[in-house]
Amino acid sequence: VLEASQKGPELVEMVLNLTGRSFSKNVEIPVYQGQKTQFSLVVKADFFLYVDGRESIIDHSGLGEETISLLRDQGMQVLSIHSEKDPYLTVSRILEFVGVKFDSNPHPFMASSRGESRNVKMTIPGIVFQDNHGQNIFASHLKLPDEIVGFLYKKGYKILNLGLS
Repeated sequence: VLEASQKGPELVEMVLNLTGRSFSKNVEIPVYQGQKTQFSLVVKADFFLYVDGRESIIDHSGLGEETISLLRDQGMQVLSIHSEKDPYLTVSRILEFVGVKFDSNPHPFMASSRGESRNVKMTIPGIVFQDNHGQNIFASHLKLPDEIVGFLYKKGYKILNLGLS
């Protein structure tokens, strides 16, 4: 079970690491440099990475709409998650931003390989995606009992506990 922080940049860092995305933290990005004056505007990006060859920023601290607009005018992609309180939505938004396929619908799991009519089906809310090694990750906001964690592990899933309950 991978434990994720509900708040702070740790969740962003964990998702980026799981998806194998290279990134830098706390990068100073020059946005404007005056030609005749010594005035310059530098923005500190929480996470800087390349997505589909484009410079991209994940903003966790809250850059402000004007600054985000200026960065977008410079051709950067910006995902602002500073006001997002739900780690479940944060994970979904990050995965979508970096282009990782995921499924956020409740997931049915069969207890055995028998037919559905003679089986036990368990449906668990969560997000399923693959890490950079092809391992299935099941991210859930539920505190799953050890028996369920073991069951999912046997089915080929690592658990990312988003820890809301």
